[in-house]
Amino acid sequence: MTSYISSSMKDFAARGDARNPTSRDVDAAVRSPSEKEIREICTAEVLETDNRYFELATERADLNGAQLVWSPDRTSIPLGCVILRVEEPESPEQALEWLTRFEDAILDVDCRLARIYLQKSNPVLEQALTRTGYERRPEVAFVGPATAPPAGTTVSLHLMTDEADLDKMAEIDAEDSYGPDGHTADNATWNEIIRQKWRTGELSLYFIKYQEEICGTVGAMHAAHILRLKNLVVRPSYRKQGIGRAATLALWEMAFDSGKRLAVFGVPGGGGYATYKSAGLHPTLPQDEWCKILSVETGT
Repeated sequence: MTSYISSSMKDFAARGDARNPTSRDVDAAVRSPSEKEIREICTAEVLETDNRYFELATERADLNGAQLVWSPDRTSIPLGCVILRVEEPESPEQALEWLTRFEDAILDVDCRLARIYLQKSNPVLEQALTRTGYERRPEVAFVGPATAPPAGTTVSLHLMTDEADLDKMAEIDAEDSYGPDGHTADNATWNEIIRQKWRTGELSLYFIKYQEEICGTVGAMHAAHILRLKNLVVRPSYRKQGIGRAATLALWEMAFDSGKRLAVFGVPGGGGYATYKSAGLHPTLPQDEWCKILSVETGT
């Protein structure tokens, strides 16, 4: 676990006597992080795992102020093209110039939906996004406690290990017209992008089983302090039965067993948000997704 070094240890170094601190000096200088500090670390990792997830198995372009990531030949669905790691422009004029450049880059990879993620407050760019017709879609990071999850999960998780498992996942995805990210998507294209990310080894995928029946799927990514839940899918015939909450608790147990905390993003008003909150995860910081359908003729 991360140690936090107080200013007293820095004072030792400045005086040249840091080599021989007393035990009291050490106790004062090195401490365990507070719960607030741990949540801040975990929240930062939730944000970074979002970037990592989108970057897996993609092409990338530096746009001088942001990064464009896309899956070649699969930009027809929202998952196929995203703007990440956005900096803060210095002026409204620069913000508009950036947006024009971003949109031209998106169109150049044959994508028609601009998705721009802002992971911190960016007032100048937010004003430009609003003025140019973008719609804001807020998300909230959830982080679980360091304790074991409540007892009584009713499902089990089974790791997908081969391409046949991914074929089965594709059949499950085809039962719904919406992807796990809340956007409509061609299921075959969605599955192929997820398959490529899974092949990197950084994204693990699981079947959710209830009484030996496959009732959904879920993904997970590891970071230093968190296990990041991704793409929780419950089959339509198993919804409204607590399966999503039970799967969240099962992943929480997996995180706890590895000395980590479970973390995830939820969209306020969405089913996932209510599920994670009911499971006992704590909402922390937001990020915003800004979306707009682009005109091929004008690039705006």
